[in-house]
Amino acid sequence: MSDKAASLRLLTREDCHLCEVAERDLIALGIPFATVDVDRDETLRSRYGDSVPVLLHGDIEVARAPFSTATLQQALANARLLANSRR
Repeated sequence: MSDKAASLRLLTREDCHLCEVAERDLIALGIPFATVDVDRDETLRSRYGDSVPVLLHGDIEVARAPFSTATLQQALANARLLANSRR
């Protein structure tokens, strides 16, 4: 895993099943991340609305709902955030 992964933020909200699945997937992949509740930040809420979960690396969007485990892995690889990504 890259050191860059430490700056990942998963935008979520309470009672969001897709957000819970995304959290489990990231944990299973061994990817460190912080969760941010979009409903506690007016700017994020207005920008992303109901499009959660959203995975950000810094301010760059890596993945946005809906995504599967496979598309999440591909997005992380494309962003060079997986140890086995070689682009």
